[in-house]
Amino acid sequence: MAGAPRQRVLLDVRDAEQYRLGHVEGSFSQPWCTIIRDASALPPRHVDLCLITDIPCAERGEMWRYFTQMCYSGLSIVSAADMDCTSRCVPDGFCWRPNPFLARHVTTLPPGLALDVGCGAGRDLAYLAARGWAVVGFDNRKPLADRSRDFCTRHGTAARVGVCVADARWRLPFRTAAFDLIHVCRFLHRPLLPTLATLLRAGGLLLYSHFLEGCERTARGYPRKDSGFFRAGELEDTLLQHSFTLLCAETDQLEDGRPMIHVLARRT
Repeated sequence: MAGAPRQRVLLDVRDAEQYRLGHVEGSFSQPWCTIIRDASALPPRHVDLCLITDIPCAERGEMWRYFTQMCYSGLSIVSAADMDCTSRCVPDGFCWRPNPFLARHVTTLPPGLALDVGCGAGRDLAYLAARGWAVVGFDNRKPLADRSRDFCTRHGTAARVGVCVADARWRLPFRTAAFDLIHVCRFLHRPLLPTLATLLRAGGLLLYSHFLEGCERTARGYPRKDSGFFRAGELEDTLLQHSFTLLCAETDQLEDGRPMIHVLARRT
């Protein structure tokens, strides 16, 4: 039986004004001049990526090298002049992907107030806000908090998002029982786990995705120390000890082979 066809994503890397004046139907805009500082907005690596540009063929070497090292399933670069660039309709959704575990489960939930722990690039903040959630995110590094805020602004979700700088090693600036949902992705500070229970209202949900033991033995080799990943069963056992009921726990692998643990738990 043949496998499902790979998804194809059209990414217009011309400047934003050229895209506004006319582009290929279904294409997303991300100017080449912004990509290196904002790679978080790029599509996931499993897609066939088609770049639409006005850069002459002889001058595309840097672009080709940059995207080749990202190892997309397929990669092509085409000239805008050879395409039908007459559409002015912006496609629905985003070309980038939020945490897939979050995306799978949040579709069944009514919007409320969410907290994104270690918000990083801002993808999951923007995704939740686009689905009607009011979202607070924090990171311990101001450049990342600023980056999250800028990301949400560019994707039209900033009105529903608040971002602050906070250090999980100290007291967090949030009321107890304030949140309907807490999302954590690729962030680990073990002493924070009991605090998460106090921040959720009774019946609130925790969605947690993080690296699992074994990452250190992959080709990527990161995280290398056990301070950066959970041991098998550790996250589930810890949550059960701190007023959570497990609704779902599963493991999978990233495209680079690193194992991940994903847990959905309810605050009792």
